[in-house]
Amino acid sequence: FESEYPNYYNLKYNNDFIGYIDVMKSLDARSVALEFIVTKDETFYLKMTKSNTDFGKISIGEDSLRVQLTRFKQLLSETKNDNVDFEVAYQKYSEWIYTNFISKAIDHKEYSKLLMLVDGPWESVPLDLLKIGTLDNSKYLLENISISYAYSFDQLFQAWNSHNTIKYKSELVSFAPSGFGVQDSLTYSEFRDLEVDLRWNKDEANKLAKTMNGRAVVDYAATETNFKKTLDSRIVHLATHAFFDLNNPMYSRLVFSKNDSTDDGYLFAGELYNMDLNAEMAVLSACNSGTAKDLRGEGGISLANAFMYAGVPSVVMSKWQVDDQSTSQLMQYFYENLKKGMTKSEALRQAKLTFLETAPPEKQHPFYWGAFVVIGDDSPLFRKSFTWVLPLTLLFFLVLVFISGELKRIKLAYS
Repeated sequence: FESEYPNYYNLKYNNDFIGYIDVMKSLDARSVALEFIVTKDETFYLKMTKSNTDFGKISIGEDSLRVQLTRFKQLLSETKNDNVDFEVAYQKYSEWIYTNFISKAIDHKEYSKLLMLVDGPWESVPLDLLKIGTLDNSKYLLENISISYAYSFDQLFQAWNSHNTIKYKSELVSFAPSGFGVQDSLTYSEFRDLEVDLRWNKDEANKLAKTMNGRAVVDYAATETNFKKTLDSRIVHLATHAFFDLNNPMYSRLVFSKNDSTDDGYLFAGELYNMDLNAEMAVLSACNSGTAKDLRGEGGISLANAFMYAGVPSVVMSKWQVDDQSTSQLMQYFYENLKKGMTKSEALRQAKLTFLETAPPEKQHPFYWGAFVVIGDDSPLFRKSFTWVLPLTLLFFLVLVFISGELKRIKLAYS
């Protein structure tokens, strides 16, 4: 295992541990970091702010926690729910998770940003989807706070310290393959988990390339070989199918066009763990791209984790099967927010809220918009735009000139 996957082995078993004090130094006054250490019979939490830490114990063990998180994820990732039963169950599991864990450690209203270090059962669920309040009056946690994730201190600091100084050829390269075996098929897949052509992924790739002044590689040109030749962009965006292999997670894979004479069209997690990637962010706009086999310590083996081990400091990933059309729209909102200078988690939070505001009733279920999370470095990719500064400065200067002129005129009048 060490010889086949050296990057993974070195990060999982190295002894250069990073301390929580370094995490505290990275936080601002409105940010908090939180880690739950789950054992068989109880759970410990470590809360970190810029100025202090807090450590506590919760008398709930792994089995009970895993059951609740698993049931909650089932609600989130399935659309065929009776509306009344769904709302009752959703509120029940949200309240149990929030009351027994989150609220024991932090008051979410005090903070605008949460860094969540996840391991074990906590990896499975986007916590921003918890509903806070009563059945008749509740709000998603994402309405108050943005959340980013990390598997461990070590991996987080590797992400923070891995920014590249290379000159990128473009801000973004987006891949949207077609030709998944059956050529020129008139059948489209509604979800990104079948090897059938997608209707919306090419539209997604082309729009994002235009938004980000990047490049789109679509249809039969979006091969695995071309992907490996085109790793010279700041952001890599993959709008395609993905499959998670529970029995052998190193065989989890992203799917490219089969119109390829060199590669087989499957980019496996095992391949990624041995690649060197220079991108600052990878967006895996596909099904289950963040689903992992539970391996304690550095997060489970997943496609998203593989991108991080390959050198990408920040990854946007999904926790379940995603809807093709909804994902395409969500990603457009996300990139528009990134260009405004938001952190990645805030850009995703605002994208989800915008989707909720504009989506029809049949797409309000969290399944359609809630699967994606940010893991790793959460810093902004772009500086905030201050287009108002120059006009305001000019106006201020003209006012000063006018006042100076008036004062001279008055002085001459009385001299």
